[in-house]
Amino acid sequence: MKNHLLLLLCCAATCFCFAQTEDIQFSNPSFEDFARASNPPINWYDCGFQGETPPDVQPDPTFNVTKEAYHGETYLGMVTRDNDTWESVSQQISLPLKKGGCYTFEVYLARSLTYMSISRISDKVANYATPTKLRVWGGFRHCDKKQLLAETRLVINTNWKPYRLFFEAIEAYSFLTFEAFYDTPTLIPYNGNLLLDNLSDIKAHPCNQDPGFDPELFAGSEKEETEVQIPETPAVTITEQELVNIAETIAPRINFNTFGSLNRSLHTDKNTGKEIWVNYPLYSLLEGLKQHPIATVILVITEKDPDLAEKKRKSLKIALRNMGARKDQVIVRNWLEKDEVNVW
Repeated sequence: MKNHLLLLLCCAATCFCFAQTEDIQFSNPSFEDFARASNPPINWYDCGFQGETPPDVQPDPTFNVTKEAYHGETYLGMVTRDNDTWESVSQQISLPLKKGGCYTFEVYLARSLTYMSISRISDKVANYATPTKLRVWGGFRHCDKKQLLAETRLVINTNWKPYRLFFEAIEAYSFLTFEAFYDTPTLIPYNGNLLLDNLSDIKAHPCNQDPGFDPELFAGSEKEETEVQIPETPAVTITEQELVNIAETIAPRINFNTFGSLNRSLHTDKNTGKEIWVNYPLYSLLEGLKQHPIATVILVITEKDPDLAEKKRKSLKIALRNMGARKDQVIVRNWLEKDEVNVW
């Protein structure tokens, strides 16, 4: 019985391999068209919100976007807005996905430092330059979002970089939707942009194997940009008293927005030269703590409203976890009566 079962499994695997040899293609994968605002490229369908403008074919001077395309002459530009709307496009792919099949594909993504438009909240000119992420949905018609197949990390880079996505389709979807979306899990609407270019074919991949970065999976991989490795500079040594002074100065600057989410912005890491998306006061405090592993910092949420205080506490703990803070070194708790007097 065991031998028969093994034989059947091997046959099934062989059949699967033969059934998945043909790549799935996009129509106009490089988003080529006449550069223009508020009009998606040919063969791509607008999935935006009613009353909002469609995505753009860039580069176009309307929004001060000047970045050159990675491939061809044009690319797709999408934005997120501060009124909780975002842009997306969809397309019917050349072949339906296989139910239960696993796939991988590549897309080049970037962010424009300038993307000028009108804020839907203030009705004033705003720069839609905050980093966003790409989300890819599977469905059975245009703009149908039955399954979130894949999403990227936050796209901070302003140079074109390849992003490889791997997903398993639970149904035989024939349409894919690409959308720009906000940073999560702290979902606060903001003005951001995402640039897309040079989609690869969708290729079948064994579900039990890590897709990795095998260059043979993508014919265009030899065009990848090589990231410049900037040597890290040694951190300036600080004493325990200096750490106390830093904590006293920085702690009050770890602030939140009106919804209880930790404020964050783009900064350049002075050690690596790379851009990071962080709450800079909190980041600076953690950098100091790295030099004093036995020191402990207690961060107290001074918000008196219990619901808002809980939101701030959760947001802060998520940020600390993402930044690699030790739970035993940085403690977060709500305000107590004894906290009227600060003791460091």
